[in-house]
Amino acid sequence: MPVGNIPSLAAKGITNTGSYRPRTGPVVTAGGLIFLASGGDRTLRVYDKDNGRVLWEKPLEANPDGIPAVFERRGRQYVVFYAAGDEGGGSRTPAMFRPGKPEAQGYYAFALP
Repeated sequence: MPVGNIPSLAAKGITNTGSYRPRTGPVVTAGGLIFLASGGDRTLRVYDKDNGRVLWEKPLEANPDGIPAVFERRGRQYVVFYAAGDEGGGSRTPAMFRPGKPEAQGYYAFALP
């Protein structure tokens, strides 16, 4: 199920490598959806738990950080996560992460259908 690319490898024509992101993790809904945001290509993806197929993806202008939260409000389910506006420091090197736009930093929330 390697979807996503590490920018430095994609520049060499090596694609679909997955991504290296030690500061994020997946969250799984009771309905079998896996949400995982990648800092390598700044994309949020939703996978089918049963077959690993990508069901939906959303490019972001900031770097996802942390594990998404899933909650329900008034019968509607939501996924929320934080994304940083720059490449950060420490293990987040430009070889693995595309810098985000500072104005895109903040919390992202998506309502599930």
